[in-house]
Amino acid sequence: MVARGTAVIIGTGLAGGNAAVTLREEGWGGRIVMLGQEPGVPFGRPPLSKTYLRGEESLERWIVKPADWYAAHDVELRTGVTVQRVDAGHKQVALVGGETVSYDRLMLCTGGRNRNLRVPGTELPGIYQLRTQAECDAIRQAAKPGTRAVIVGMGFIGSEVAASLRVMGVQVDAVLSGTAPLTAVLGDQIGDVMAGIHRDHGVRLLTEDHVVGFEGSDH
Repeated sequence: MVARGTAVIIGTGLAGGNAAVTLREEGWGGRIVMLGQEPGVPFGRPPLSKTYLRGEESLERWIVKPADWYAAHDVELRTGVTVQRVDAGHKQVALVGGETVSYDRLMLCTGGRNRNLRVPGTELPGIYQLRTQAECDAIRQAAKPGTRAVIVGMGFIGSEVAASLRVMGVQVDAVLSGTAPLTAVLGDQIGDVMAGIHRDHGVRLLTEDHVVGFEGSDH
C-alpha cells in the first residue's frame, strides 16, 4: 500500500471507522482525516432498534475502536462537520463554513439516510426518526409504559422497534402500505408469519394504508 499523502474518509459510521482501521493495519503511513456530522466514535447501529433501545446493553461492544485509538494512531476524527461538496478536479473537500480539506485518496462511507415523509406536520414534537444514538435516546426517554406509539413503516427497523416498544410496555399501532411486514423483501408467506407474531404480541397493524399528515400542538 502507498504509505504517503492524505486519505480523507467522508463518514464516521461503521464503514468509515473500519476503513480508517484497515488503512492503518495495512500500512498506510500518511495522514488520515475522518469527516462526519454525528458526534462520538464510529459504532455499529443494530442495537439502536433492539437492545440499546430497550436499555439492555450499552454501545461499548459495538464501537469500532475506543476514542483514544484514533489519536494514538494519528487518525483525525472530526465530528460535527458537514461536507458541502467534493471537488474531484482539485482533490478537495469543502465543508459548510468555508473550510477545505485536501486529499490524495478519498473514501465515501456516508451510509444511508432515513427517507422523510413529505406530509404536513412532520416537524411537530413527539415525531421521531431513528438512525443516531441521540435519536434512539430521545425515543427511549419518551417510551414510558402505558404510552402509545405509532410506527410508520414495518420494514426491518420498524418491525424491530415495534417489538422493542412492546417489551417496554408501550402500546403500538403500525401503519404499513403492504398486507404484512417485510413482504417486499421476504415474500408474502414469511410476511404473514411476521404479522401473526406482531399481533400475538399486541401490535395493531394498519395494513394497506399510508399516512397523509400529522396533527397536534407544537408544545
